[in-house]
Amino acid sequence: MEKHAPGTKIEKIERFAFYERAKKTYATLATTERALYACVIIKKGYLL
Repeated sequence: MEKHAPGTKIEKIERFAFYERAKKTYATLATTERALYACVIIKKGYLL
């Protein structure tokens, strides 16, 4: 991420906190990642 979007914040969150954030998502991104629990939330916003 740092290479393509410098200053991007990446953080780990607890499983159920992830589910709560996921309920409010604008869009869902499906990847071909096969790793178990490879879930990611990407926030929509502006890079300054």
